[in-house]
Amino acid sequence: AQAGPAEAPIPLATFFRNPDVGDVQLSPSGRWLAMTVSGGTSRVALAVAPTDGSTPPVVAAQFNDADITGARWVGDDRLVFRIVDERSPGHDQTFG
Repeated sequence: AQAGPAEAPIPLATFFRNPDVGDVQLSPSGRWLAMTVSGGTSRVALAVAPTDGSTPPVVAAQFNDADITGARWVGDDRLVFRIVDERSPGHDQTFG
């Protein structure tokens, strides 16, 4: 038996990029999902989608110079989250 053609190696950058979907939080009523997303960009955004799948996720918050982490529901209609620059070393961080 002959071996098939060798597959190209996975680019190293693939292992260090942001995931397409990160943290997922269900709203108190169970009607909404909040999730951190990268969507192919270098920054992490916050998206919201209904759990019934009637519409695709919509980006609710995004920054050009910061990433969103720690999104939590406050009631069924409000989200809170942290922003941090994941590209900066820890001692250079400005949190909001």
